[in-house]
Amino acid sequence: MSKMHDNIRLYHVDHLGSTSLVTDIDGEITQHVAYIPYGEVFVEQRNGVWNTPYLFNAKELDEETGLYYYGARYLDPTNVAWLSVDPLFEKYVGMSPYNYCVGNPVKLVDVDGMKFTDAMEEMAQQEEKYADKRIDENSTKLEKRGERKFFISKIKNNRLRNEISRYEEAKKEIAEMRASDQMYDFQTYYRAPGTDYDKNGLPYDRHYGGYVSYDQDKEVFIINLNSYEGINIGDFAHELKHGYQFETGRLSMKGKTTSGMANGGYLYDYTDEIEAHQRGADFGSSLPVHPDPNVYSKLPREERNADDIYKWAVKFYKGKGTEFDHEIYKH
Repeated sequence: MSKMHDNIRLYHVDHLGSTSLVTDIDGEITQHVAYIPYGEVFVEQRNGVWNTPYLFNAKELDEETGLYYYGARYLDPTNVAWLSVDPLFEKYVGMSPYNYCVGNPVKLVDVDGMKFTDAMEEMAQQEEKYADKRIDENSTKLEKRGERKFFISKIKNNRLRNEISRYEEAKKEIAEMRASDQMYDFQTYYRAPGTDYDKNGLPYDRHYGGYVSYDQDKEVFIINLNSYEGINIGDFAHELKHGYQFETGRLSMKGKTTSGMANGGYLYDYTDEIEAHQRGADFGSSLPVHPDPNVYSKLPREERNADDIYKWAVKFYKGKGTEFDHEIYKH
């Protein structure tokens, strides 16, 4: 038993997940590490020969090359750059393809050398291609139509311009989410008509094509779509809008400690669905452009954001007999 205890090491990490201290089971410090911002070891102390290879961002350091392995590529902490080009470099025009975390390694973490998971990136690119196609189509129509004098014609031109603006906004939001320190993932599930509830206990009907959730263990925001009738890019765009609302502090997820998953919390309001339905409609969603008030009758009508969390917390603590569910949100 004592020999097994001698081999146990406990890692103590900082806000970036980097190993700061390693202790034994009795709490005695066996190794201490401090870093220069991009991961180069500044100070390293230990009380024995054992040495952890998992250092900056909890990534493995190759002692022969001095490089950290991130999965998609290697990071050179001495030259403060990736060893190879960003697989998503075309999405970050104006930035070096070797740049790490937009030049902000003190705050941001690149989990695997990419931002979205592979599944999420594939779907995001489909939405971007759809947006580019519609922007080109509407721009061509406007060019052919020219400036019109009649009122009805002006309305049509303005509608085309507004659509272009909405597609450009969707692309901008995707870019912001890619550059975030929050990881986003895409998953599918299969639920046929006649099934009462999905795996998260949410009711299913013929209009119910997806939802968002948050994996508290992995700290990942997940977009979930029903694959029963195939994947609709409009339904994805609808749910991705909720992802952007979370990214900008306008949507929170309420913790569920039993399953480890979280769904819409205190900041989830009716205006979130108005935005999501409009976005989905722009990309051909199976859902109507306007949300049914009866379906979302329990949602508050006023818009809520992260600044309202404190007001809610005060109100909660003044209340009685309600179990506290912690809120997951960005501020």
